[in-house]
Parts: sequence; structure tokens; C-alpha cells
Amino acid sequence: MYTKQRTPGKVSREEYMNREGKIFAIEPHEILHVLGLLMARMLSPQRRRFRDHWQTEGIGAVPRGTFNDFMPRHRFEHIMANLHFTNNADAQAALDRAWKVRSVIETLQETFPRGYKTPPVISFDEGIIPSRNRNNPTRQYLNQALYLCNKAWKHFPGNSMTCFQIWHNRWENGTKRPHPRCGRDIQTRAAGTGGGKKRKHRGPDEEEGDAEVDAEYEEVDEQEEDDQDEEDGLEGQLGDQDQVSDAE
Repeated sequence: MYTKQRTPGKVSREEYMNREGKIFAIEPHEILHVLGLLMARMLSPQRRRFRDHWQTEGIGAVPRGTFNDFMPRHRFEHIMANLHFTNNADAQAALDRAWKVRSVIETLQETFPRGYKTPPVISFDEGIIPSRNRNNPTRQYLNQALYLCNKAWKHFPGNSMTCFQIWHNRWENGTKRPHPRCGRDIQTRAAGTGGGKKRKHRGPDEEEGDAEVDAEYEEVDEQEEDDQDEEDGLEGQLGDQDQVSDAE
């Protein structure tokens, strides 16, 4: 009695095998059609569902599907659900992260050089050689001029050189840095733009110099106040004399 019990929608092993036995075996040309349709999906994407590529009527400005001219939808879904290039029960499946496509990669490594010959001149860009650090573009463009800040920051005691002079002249375009992580605070800005305000830690000597400058400014302010008081006094005396002359 227990073996004859069934839950709604559940399929037994015998029923599943009988259903799969009625489906035709997958042929090599069908796999090529599946790969071709996947490439067509990549070149002509849409925001709707994938199965809408088989729709028979257009919806608004979206045209009708064209994939049905090459393969029925149920056949495509059956192949995608049962297409396996490697055996997942192999011991390497637990060690190799790319095990499911390892056989495809090895085949491409063997067949690709047969149809592609590397030309004598080839172009590379940031899409092929990505920059690993957005704050240090010199690792990617080693032979190009790097425009740096034109202000002298206190990178080390007694520094009087700009970031541009430090990087290009002292370190010879960054090839002779003292150690790999040195120079991370070099400011990469366009030449001539200078830079914004930067907080600067002051040492004891600089604080003493600032105190002397402040004292000088205070003396100048006091002298200006005295001069202003004298001018106000002279103007008051002249005003009193004018009033006396008018009264006479």
C-alpha cells in the first residue's frame, strides 16, 4: 500500500524513464543550433523572457520571434536541460572549479590556433589588460607621460619638489621608487590645475614660525588702529575749527 501512494504532481522513476525514452536522442547538429541561438540571443538581446524569442505575434515595437524557424522551443529547452559536457561524478569535479566546461576549454585550446594566426601588430586596450588599481594608472601605461600635481607637498621632511618632479625626475618615471608601496600619496592631477585644499600636519618648527607671523600681523594691526585714531582726531579738530569760523 505504501509503494502505491502518490503525492499530487509526483512522477515515479518508471514513468520518468518511459517519458524520456519516447524523446529522440540529441544529434550533433542540434547542439550547433542551440549554440547558434545562444549567440543570436547575445547579439540581439531583449528585456523580455527568453521564450519570447519563439512568440508568433509582435507586441508593440517588439517583433515576433524568429527562433522557431530553426528549432522548436520545447526541443531547445530539453537540450539545455540535458546538455552536459563532463561527468559530474568524477573526483575532479570537487577540485576543479571549471570542471563543467573543462572539456570545452581544452577543445578550444586545441582548435582555436588552427584558424587564428596572431598578426605581427596587435592592439591592446584596458578591456584586455585591466588596471588593478584605479589610483595608480602607471602600472598600465608605463611608457606614456603621466601628468601629476605641480605643487610641493610635504611628502618627506625638507621636500621642495612637486609630485611631477618626484615621480619623473627623482624616481625616473616610477621605476626607481624606494620600495613598491612608496609614492601612493603622489597626487595624480592634470598639469597646471594645482589642486584643492589639503589638510597638513604641522610640526613644532612650523608652529613657532606661524606664531611669529601672527605676532607681526598683530603689530601691523595695532599700528593701523593707531594711525586711524590719529586721523579721526585730526578730522575732529578740523571740524571744530570750521564750526568756530562759521560762528564768527
